[in-house]
Amino acid sequence: MTTWLISIVAKQYGVLLSNHDVNRMTNGKHIVMIDETIGEIEFDTIADAAHYLVSMGFTSSAVDGIRKQIRNCANNKKKSAYGKQWQWKTSNT
Repeated sequence: MTTWLISIVAKQYGVLLSNHDVNRMTNGKHIVMIDETIGEIEFDTIADAAHYLVSMGFTSSAVDGIRKQIRNCANNKKKSAYGKQWQWKTSNT
């Protein structure tokens, strides 16, 4: 969905979206958390994944630090982050 269409639909339903919100919906790299117990969970952005980890009590670290650890794992610079494996969402996963 293109950014202009998202903006039009949001306005029709009275939803206020910032340009940042719209860009995040269309341009964000999706990330997949792989956990042996939970399975796979897809997030729209690394920030969403970081907030999930904090809200579920996996860590109390700052979100920026969590994002860096997840990104390093997804880029194959480390094996895991916060006990989970991470990979970028592709059309095949």
